[in-house]
Amino acid sequence: MRFKTASVTPLLKKTGLDREEFSNYRPISNLHTISKIIERIAMSRLVDHVERSPSYNRFQSAYRRCYSTETATIRLLNDVYRAADDGSRTLLLQLDLSAAFDTIDKNPIRALRHIRKRVSETVALTIASSMVGARIDYCNAVLFGTTKSNIQKLQRVQNSLARIVTGSTRSEQIKPVLARLHWLTIAECIEYKVVLITFKVVTTHKKTSLSV
Repeated sequence: MRFKTASVTPLLKKTGLDREEFSNYRPISNLHTISKIIERIAMSRLVDHVERSPSYNRFQSAYRRCYSTETATIRLLNDVYRAADDGSRTLLLQLDLSAAFDTIDKNPIRALRHIRKRVSETVALTIASSMVGARIDYCNAVLFGTTKSNIQKLQRVQNSLARIVTGSTRSEQIKPVLARLHWLTIAECIEYKVVLITFKVVTTHKKTSLSV
């Protein structure tokens, strides 16, 4: 168990903070290299044993390689479509987790607009990509084949975000603005995600929720 003994180094969370205040420090634990190797070996054997168990749910998506909430959602939507094509009825039970997201800012674009003049374009681009861009990209593969009006709604959000970051006006063409940021359009992002997931499933030869 001596390998689990860690060397803890307190580091300031941010330069300029009061060094006399303990809450301003972040503990950094440095574990022995051997302990990390042992953990990796034990984890690989444990995961293999659990996945071979007859009671293991093959659609378990959390904490597994090549599985994610996105692939699980795509698989679920595909099953619903196939059931509809076969003339079957589908009953879906979902848990309401909206309370878990009550702390999320509902107006990130407006907030970015307010601080845009105080930050550089590089910083604004980073904020835009993390706060809004990631949300637009997440699970967008399920939007493949959706109506043009739905795509246009998301595209307006992306266009507004791009104009805030670059400081461009509505009179300017949006495609050069997106190209300047190296952003794909919403439709292109959706197509890219579908192609990327398909490529991974076909080439990696690993079981996923999309291949079982």
